[in-house]
Amino acid sequence: QFAWHLRYPGADGKLGSRDYELISASNPLGQVWTDVKNLDDLHPAEIVLPVGKKVRVRITARDVLHNFYLPHFRVKMDAVPGMPTYFVFTPEKTTEEYRQILSQYPEYQVPADPAEPNGKQLWQTFEFELACAELCGSGHYSMRRLVKIVSEEEYQAWLAQQQPYYEGSIKGTAEDPFLDQQLSNSGSEAEEAAPAPGDGEGEVMSAEEEQGS
Repeated sequence: QFAWHLRYPGADGKLGSRDYELISASNPLGQVWTDVKNLDDLHPAEIVLPVGKKVRVRITARDVLHNFYLPHFRVKMDAVPGMPTYFVFTPEKTTEEYRQILSQYPEYQVPADPAEPNGKQLWQTFEFELACAELCGSGHYSMRRLVKIVSEEEYQAWLAQQQPYYEGSIKGTAEDPFLDQQLSNSGSEAEEAAPAPGDGEGEVMSAEEEQGS
C-alpha cells in the first residue's frame, strides 16, 4: 500500500542524508543515523505550514511514479524514482481564513452531513488537501493527507510538540549507531544497562514526501 511519508527539518533547519539501501519498516526514508543532521528531523503525521512563509517541498518516490498535488494551491509535481524534484510556494491564507471566504457562498451554506441537518455547514469542515494525481497502483486511493495552514504562533506551538523520529523510534534500538556509546555512558556500577527512551521534546525550510510500500 502506498502512502506519503513526511519529513521536516528539526532545530538545525537541515535535513539529514539518506541511503535507499537503509530503507526498512522502522526507517521508511532510509535516513543515515550517523549523520547528526538526521537526529532532530521530524516525521509528523500531518502537514502543518505557517501562513505567509515560503515553503520548499522536496519530493522523491521509492519505486513507482506518483504526483504531489495540492489542488487549492494550484501546485502539481511528479514524484519520480531516482530523480528528486522540488517546488516552492507560499500559503497566503490560513485554513480558517479560507473557511470564512467559503462561508459566503450558498453552495457551502449547506449541512456537511445530510443526515445531520442541524450539524456543521460544509464551509466549517473545509480542509486543504494533498493528493496523488498519478494512477500509481492499488494503493492510490490512500495517498491523501490533510494540509493545515496556521499562524506563525500556532505553527511554532505545533513544532514544539513534535518529537524527533530518532528519539522516538531509533534511539536505544539495534538500528541506533550510538547504542554502544550510550551503554558505556550509563554507568559501570549498574548490573544491567539500557538507554531510556529520549523525551522529545524558522521559516519552513522543506518538507519531504516519499512513497512507501
